[in-house]
Amino acid sequence: MEAILESDRLSILKKDGEPVYLWNGEINIYTVTKLKEVLAQLLTQCSQSCRMDLSGITECDSAGFQILVLLKKEAQIKKVRIVFENHSSAILEIMDLYGAVGLLGDKIKIPSAQRDRYSFAYGLKKQAL
Repeated sequence: MEAILESDRLSILKKDGEPVYLWNGEINIYTVTKLKEVLAQLLTQCSQSCRMDLSGITECDSAGFQILVLLKKEAQIKKVRIVFENHSSAILEIMDLYGAVGLLGDKIKIPSAQRDRYSFAYGLKKQAL
């Protein structure tokens, strides 16, 4: 990987010897234009796969969620695997709102203390209807 890409919303960490892009702050209608440019640049730096840690996202609206979906679609076209991990509560809430838990295709880990906050049971024990 070439230069380390950083912005006020995205920084890079090393986990298990691999770069992991850590998202920070808000992704919403006010930030997506700049973020889209940064992510387009990021995709050119990823060879086969990129890990994205979403734990630092504090707010996500419809526009922010669209950026996540767009990033997955653009990565598919470029044959790059994008893995979102450590979904923040802001991301889980918007995914829950839209019923889009499986849309991004990533494993989601929810602490047991927070499971009652969401209506989905993705990867959790099945509940009787």
